[in-house]
Amino acid sequence: QQLWAHSTEKDPFIGLSETELSKVLNSGIEKINGGLLAPQVQPVDINPDSPTLSRWSVVCNGPGIEELMTRFASNAALDVRWARSADSPSTELGAVSLSNRNAKTESKPANSGWNRSVTLYLPAATPQQVATTAAGAAGFLAKLDDVNTVIIITDPAEYYALSEHTRMLNEHAIWLWRKLLLMYGDDKRIPNAHFALGVLHDQRGQINEAAAEYKLIANRYSQTPLAPFALLRSSRLKMKLQDYIGASRDLKQLIEQYPDNELIGQAHLNMAETTMKAGYYDQACSLYKKAYTLGFSPEAKTVAALGAGKCFYQLNDYESAIKWLTLYLEANGAQQPSANTPAVAGLKDGADLYTAYLLLGKSHMALGNLQQACEALGRTVKKANASDEYVEAITSLVETQIKQKDLVGALSTIQNIRAWPFSQEQTTQLLLLKSNVLRELGLTDQASTLLADRVQYLTDSKLKADLTLELARCQIATEKFDTARIYLAEVLSLVEAGPVAHTASLELAEVCLKLKDYRQTISICTQLLDSSASKQIKQQASKTLAAAYSSQKDYDKAAMALLTMPAAKVSKKSDNITNADNK
Repeated sequence: QQLWAHSTEKDPFIGLSETELSKVLNSGIEKINGGLLAPQVQPVDINPDSPTLSRWSVVCNGPGIEELMTRFASNAALDVRWARSADSPSTELGAVSLSNRNAKTESKPANSGWNRSVTLYLPAATPQQVATTAAGAAGFLAKLDDVNTVIIITDPAEYYALSEHTRMLNEHAIWLWRKLLLMYGDDKRIPNAHFALGVLHDQRGQINEAAAEYKLIANRYSQTPLAPFALLRSSRLKMKLQDYIGASRDLKQLIEQYPDNELIGQAHLNMAETTMKAGYYDQACSLYKKAYTLGFSPEAKTVAALGAGKCFYQLNDYESAIKWLTLYLEANGAQQPSANTPAVAGLKDGADLYTAYLLLGKSHMALGNLQQACEALGRTVKKANASDEYVEAITSLVETQIKQKDLVGALSTIQNIRAWPFSQEQTTQLLLLKSNVLRELGLTDQASTLLADRVQYLTDSKLKADLTLELARCQIATEKFDTARIYLAEVLSLVEAGPVAHTASLELAEVCLKLKDYRQTISICTQLLDSSASKQIKQQASKTLAAAYSSQKDYDKAAMALLTMPAAKVSKKSDNITNADNK
C-alpha cells in the first residue's frame, strides 16, 4: 500500500449535503433512461481515415450484452466474435470462426450467463473503449483484433485449462497496463505500471522483458519507493539467467543508493550469494562475514553463517567451515554433534539444514575426525527430503564408516535404507556401495550374487560397466583371476576412453601380471602411460610395468620404468610453502 502512488484528484462528492448528493445522482437519470428499452448507439465524430479513432455515444440501461454488441457492431461496421475457451483450444483465445463473413455478429455460446444486462453511459468513446467498457460492465474481456475489424469477447470464468486461463488473463493485463502507459504518460502511477508489467512478464517466463521493466524503474524513477524493490527483483532474475555480473551491478546499485532501505540486509546476502555462484569463494566469504557482522536481523545472520560455511568448504578450509556451520546450526536451535550431545527437540527441518550437516560431516571426514563425521552424516540422512539427497548422505556416511573400520555399522546403514522412488542410476550406486562393504567383510560370494542378478537386466552401458567392474573386483578378491580378466575385458568394451576405462585397464594389467601374462601386462601399461590417464593411474602403471620386466629378469627396463614414473602431484599447501622458502 505504501509503495503505490495514489492520485491526488479531489473527491467531487466531499462536502455535499444529502439533498445536493441526491440531485447529483439523479441528474443523469434522464440521459441513461434513453437506453431503457433498447441500446442507443449514435456516431459523434466519424473519422473515415482512421475508424478506430471515431467517437460513439452509447446508452444502455438493462438490455443484455449481446443486444448491445449487436447494435454497436452493426453501426460501427464491425464483427463480434464470442470466444468459447472451453470448446476450442486450438483457436486463438478459443474463438469460434465466423461462418458468414457478411454477418456483423455470430451466435453467442449457448450459455445463459453470457447475456447479462448492462448499464452504461458513454457520451463519446472510441470503438475500443466501447468494447472494453461494455464487456467489462457484464464481467467479460474484450478487445479488437490486430486489424481492428473484429471485437473478440471472452468470459474469463470459462476455460478448458488453467494454464490457458492464466495466459489469457496475463496477456489482457499486460495489454491494459501498456494502454495506461500510452494514454497517461505523466501520471504519478507510471512506475507502478512498469513494476506490474515486470511481475506479469516474470509470470510468463519472459525474464529479459521483466528485468528491463525493473531496470527502467531503477534508472528513470530512482526517487520512488519502488526503485530498491525493482533492483532486488532485477538481480534475482539475472541470477536465474546466470548473469552474475549483471546481478552484482544491480545489488551494488541498491546498496550504494539506498543504504537505509529495509531491503539492505537482503541485498548484502544476495550479493554474497551471487559472488559465490560465480565461483569467487574468497570474496563471497568476506561478504558473508560482513553480512553476519552487520547483523541486519537474526535470520540474516543465520543465512550468512551457512553461506560462509559453504564457501570455506569449497576453499578446503575445513576448520573454518566447521566453525561457521556450527554457528548456523546453533542459530537454528541445533548444535554441533558430539558423543555426549543428544539431538535437540524442535529442530527446524529443510534443505539448508541437510546441507549444513552434510558439509559439516564431510569437513570432519577431511580432517580425520571420523567419529564427529559419522554423527553429523547420520543426522544428514534423517534430514534428506529427496532421493538424490538421501543417496548422497548414505554414500558419505558409509564411506566414513568404512574408513572408521565400522563395517558392521556400514552394512547396517545400507540394509536399513528407507523406501524411495530411486532412479536406476541411484539404485546401482547403492548396490555398488553394498557390494564394497560385503567385500570388506569377506562376504565376496554374496556380493557377486547380488551384482550378477542385477547386471543382466541393465541396458545403460555406463551402469553396466560400473557393475561389471565391481564384479571383476569380487573375482580378484577370491583370486579367480581368469574370470576377473573376462569381466575387465567386457568393461573396456562397454565404455569409451576416460577415467573408467583407465581404471579397468590398470586392473586388467595387474590381473595379467598375476596370471604371468607379462607381454599383455607390458602392452597395457605402455598404452596407459601414453594416454591421458591421471598421474595416479600412470604411477601405478609404471610400478606394474616394472614388476612385469623384473619377472622377465629384464632389470634395466624395470629400472627405466621406475625412473620415468610421473612425479606425484604437489599439493597447493606444499606449493605455498615452497614459494615462501624461495622468497
